[in-house]
Amino acid sequence: MVEYPNDSTPLVRTWFEDDDAWQRLLTEAVTRAHERDEYADIAIIDDPDAARLSPSDLTALHRVPTGHSLVIVADRRAMTEDGHPLLVLRADGASPPEEMRAAADQIALLEINVALLANLDWEDFATHVGPDGVFRGFG
Repeated sequence: MVEYPNDSTPLVRTWFEDDDAWQRLLTEAVTRAHERDEYADIAIIDDPDAARLSPSDLTALHRVPTGHSLVIVADRRAMTEDGHPLLVLRADGASPPEEMRAAADQIALLEINVALLANLDWEDFATHVGPDGVFRGFG
């Protein structure tokens, strides 16, 4: 059974066909964010059992009292497309959960603002999703 270790925002791997793609995604989402001094509170979940879970299942496993809870999903699309467009789920109890895609290099910015500081909210990011359905920044 998939378990999230704490109240951190989980980054859940759900596609297990390409370990190199997973490492590239992590580099883009986590390492590069640290190089920009962006430190999101993300817990990496690399459990093959997650491959069987729906977005509703993934969000049901992660409920924190703040109401600003997110689950980030590294699915097949995130692993295979340029920019690694991760699936971001709003874990606020809605079923099915609200979702958007965000480029891996934007995940720290999104997580810090929506889940931790609440400086910006979900809608601030969702309204800047591009024509390809992916948030790639505010610029």
